[in-house]
Amino acid sequence: MDHIDGERVVLILDERNRRVVLWTKGADEGVLLADLGFLSSAFTLDADGGLLVASDDSVMRWGPGESDGVVIAGGNGLGNAPDQLCMPAAILRDHDKSLLILNGGPDSDSIVRWAPGATVGEVVAGGNGRAGSFYDGIFGLNQLHAATSMALDPDGSIVVADANAARVVKWSPGADEAVIIAPAAANVNKSTLSGIRGTSLDKLGRPEAVTFDDNQSLIIVDEQNHRVLRWAVGDSAGVVVAGGNGRGSLLSQMAFPSHAAVDKDGSIVVADTLNDRVVRWVPGASEGVLVAGGNNQGSELNQLERGSNRVVLGIWKAWNQNTHGLFPPESQHLVRFLLLCFCRATRGGFANLSIVLCKEVLPFVVPARLAPSWQAGIDVPS
Repeated sequence: MDHIDGERVVLILDERNRRVVLWTKGADEGVLLADLGFLSSAFTLDADGGLLVASDDSVMRWGPGESDGVVIAGGNGLGNAPDQLCMPAAILRDHDKSLLILNGGPDSDSIVRWAPGATVGEVVAGGNGRAGSFYDGIFGLNQLHAATSMALDPDGSIVVADANAARVVKWSPGADEAVIIAPAAANVNKSTLSGIRGTSLDKLGRPEAVTFDDNQSLIIVDEQNHRVLRWAVGDSAGVVVAGGNGRGSLLSQMAFPSHAAVDKDGSIVVADTLNDRVVRWVPGASEGVLVAGGNNQGSELNQLERGSNRVVLGIWKAWNQNTHGLFPPESQHLVRFLLLCFCRATRGGFANLSIVLCKEVLPFVVPARLAPSWQAGIDVPS
């Protein structure tokens, strides 16, 4: 059964190398999943193992194993029209499989929802002009300013890392404006509605990325303070879960982290930008463990290039010697069941059922050329 459960893997959007690479546990180098040919700072893993990657004016989808992407949103030039996008900074799927896109370009500053198959998007947050400026001005609660990341709350709200305003805000469904959830109210500049920047745990330097852990606490990548915080909603301060020991290259330190993902065991996987690496911090650890890169900046497969790198976690599902699949972590139980059915159908001689499971139920199989060297076929369960 261990083979069916598969291996945890880390996917990295290596922005300045214009590629998406996959690193397995203990690997010396990554596997190229998509050669993009353009700069991007937004990607995610689709439910079937496909890659969603944003360019300056579109979101493209790479189906499992496909060498070319297909535009699924935008693609009509850079702009603010309903059928256009402007420098997306983050993308994710909504609960109804709609695509949420965080526009970060000048005067766009909005989150738009593209329903499956839609040719235009609908503004669901922001879209009221650019808030303030980095140095002065008012950061209205109905506005964004080149926001850098977002996460979806189970209640359908969208939590946004509004980095230039030094705040994390929450947009409830249908709301005309957001509420500030970090820092606490006492540390918000009432004249500008921006956070008061600082290094103490009740303040933020620059919240570059945000996600949730299994307890629905916020995980905030505080870039300028070289740390990652866990911030329970309603608390007055955060708790350091990675970094927090000043800027540096030691495994107890970070240098301008750009993104993070939370694994099922509570580990925080962090894109440590200026150290050209990705590190994993297990709960309670005093330092991280190298996951990817760490060989200086560069374009070789054992290297990463410093930029707005992003990380996504997935599961590598092996099910015979010639094929394998890549899936989001939350799909593991369904995939495990389907693969068990496949194995038992094969063992029982039900060839037609095996073909259906292979070609229809599991359409997310990718070519064996991407399989890591340790890959082996699974044992058919009895």
